[in-house]
Amino acid sequence: MKIDDVIDKIVELLEVDSELSEVLQYHKVNGILPDIGTSISVGCEKAKYSTYTNSKDQADAMIFIYAYVQEADPELGEKRVRQLADSIRYCMNENSILSGTIASSTRDEIEYIYADASDTMLWHAAIIQLLVTFYQDKKRSVLPVPIDEINNQVEKE
Repeated sequence: MKIDDVIDKIVELLEVDSELSEVLQYHKVNGILPDIGTSISVGCEKAKYSTYTNSKDQADAMIFIYAYVQEADPELGEKRVRQLADSIRYCMNENSILSGTIASSTRDEIEYIYADASDTMLWHAAIIQLLVTFYQDKKRSVLPVPIDEINNQVEKE
């Protein structure tokens, strides 16, 4: 298990959530990208590793899920982004171990922001903070040497 596996699973779960059908783009980045329409980005802010076993580390990762829309009407934009944030929160609560991908997760907070996108448009965003715990191998996996290569090396000697 790696952080990319966690991010992939979060995006996969959000993509199939019926309450998020208005989302046009999903990005696997830690930030907001300048898209037209409704978008979601998922990224890792930081990961902290501690020893779990001789072969595994416990990873505690801070994941941010950014939901954002462009909307000229400030009240409508904020309402839409709050609805998106609630839908994401429900989805993550209903899938707290991401279908077995992680050991646990908690939703710590949601921050709402807005910014000028142009003279007539505003960006409205919600940033959902998710703390996930999973277990990652301490070392890279060693691929086994195919038996044919071993036989060839023995024959040459």
